[in-house]
Amino acid sequence: MLKEKLLIFFLMSNVFNIKNENKKDLKKINSHYKNKYNKTMIYYKFPIFIRPIFLFMYSYVLKLGFLNSWQGLVFNLFQVLWYRFLVDINIYKIKKKLKSEKLQFKKVINNMYGFPKI
Repeated sequence: MLKEKLLIFFLMSNVFNIKNENKKDLKKINSHYKNKYNKTMIYYKFPIFIRPIFLFMYSYVLKLGFLNSWQGLVFNLFQVLWYRFLVDINIYKIKKKLKSEKLQFKKVINNMYGFPKI
């Protein structure tokens, strides 16, 4: 629930910062962020280490990344597959630590990454 609210806030915050725009333009922007939100929520419904593979296949095959030859392959490997896999590893480590130590999320992040108090 909190994750969805934060995602909506970040995706929709740009819409409210725009001034002096036509209503048509705002509807286009709003529909763009709704589509982005829907795609993001679909991505996060997949299992944790499987979703980078599906995203790679979507980006490389369905969005025709293979047409860019080896540059498209390298870009999709690093940007889509590798980066998202590293994000999933960090999510897994945080969830594991939350369950084992039964601490609050803020304290776990502070202990793992040394960020100051939020």
